[in-house]
Amino acid sequence: MMTVFLLDYQDKEFTGNEATAYEMRIGKQQISIPGFTKKFSNYDTITDEYDWKLGDTFYLPGAFQRKTYKEYKIVKKRHTKEEAKQVAEKKLEQFNEKLRQKGVQIIENNVMIVTDGKKCKASGSIKVIEKIGTAKASVIVEETQEGQITDESDGENN
Repeated sequence: MMTVFLLDYQDKEFTGNEATAYEMRIGKQQISIPGFTKKFSNYDTITDEYDWKLGDTFYLPGAFQRKTYKEYKIVKKRHTKEEAKQVAEKKLEQFNEKLRQKGVQIIENNVMIVTDGKKCKASGSIKVIEKIGTAKASVIVEETQEGQITDESDGENN
């Protein structure tokens, strides 16, 4: 098992600037209501859709949409050695959990986490026990040997 990642990484930092746009969907046709023009270079979009309906159960073939655009900027960051170790341990635990979900039993974990000035590396071996087949119900059938006489009487001497 081995995983490697750089200590330098990029993250989103939201600026607090937002814009909202509205749309309607009628059948398969999408109609935009003018408003939002691409003002942000980097943004996330959150879409809320509200179906049209009469009463609680009768849905019409249309919907109203509100799209919220949230601006962010890319910020360069660097993991500390402690943070990098925590990230590597989390990735290792996620890997081990996937194995356990598949029914694999982990009996030995020899993974070392090493951080140098540029990257963090988790490598080593994991010993496991896993099933190689599947259990199936079976029925034991007794067969008579050739030449063997079977007693077919009802227990009375007639």
